[in-house]
Amino acid sequence: ATRVAAKIFAELEVNLPLIEIFKSSTIRDLAEFISQQKQAGFAVNDRNLVRLKSRTKGKDHVFMIHGGDGEVEGYLELGDLLNFKTNYWGIRADEFKNSTHMDLKIEDIANQYIQKLKSIQPRGPYAIAGWSIGGTIAFEMVRQLEMENDEIRLFAMIDTLPPAIPLKNDITGKTGGKRKSA
Repeated sequence: ATRVAAKIFAELEVNLPLIEIFKSSTIRDLAEFISQQKQAGFAVNDRNLVRLKSRTKGKDHVFMIHGGDGEVEGYLELGDLLNFKTNYWGIRADEFKNSTHMDLKIEDIANQYIQKLKSIQPRGPYAIAGWSIGGTIAFEMVRQLEMENDEIRLFAMIDTLPPAIPLKNDITGKTGGKRKSA
C-alpha cells in the first residue's frame, strides 16, 4: 500500500491516504477519490506527509510520527478506532539512497517535521503523537514548539523509552549514573 501511494504521489502529486487504498475496491473508485481530493484542495505535495484518515475539512489535525521502520501504516488501525472529528496525518521518514553513515540528530529531524506539520496547520494548538523512536522525535518537536510559544493540545508517546537523565544519589546528593529504562 505504501508503494502504491508513493507511486501515485510521484505521478499525480496527490498524497493518498493509505486507508483509501484498502477501502477502494476498484481502480475507478480510487481515481474518483483522487479527483475529489484535488478538487477539494486536499492535495499535499510532500512524500513524507501521509493523510491516514480525513474526518473533517476543518483545522483539527493529529500528527503521528513514524516508528523505527520509518513508516506510518501502524497508525491505520488506531485512526479507525478513534472516532474524533479530526484529520489524522502520518509523518514518515525520508528514504535514504545509500547506507553510508549519516550524522542525523533528533533535534534536526524534529525541526524538519515541524516544518511539514506547519505546512498543514500553520498555528497551534497542535496534537502530536509518536511511537517508538517517533515518540522521541515527537517529544523534541513539542519541546521546540513550546520554545517558540506554540500551544500543544495533545502530546502522546507510545511505547517509547524515556530520555536518559542523570539522577542524584539520595544520600550524597551527587549526580549518579543514568536512569535505566524498564
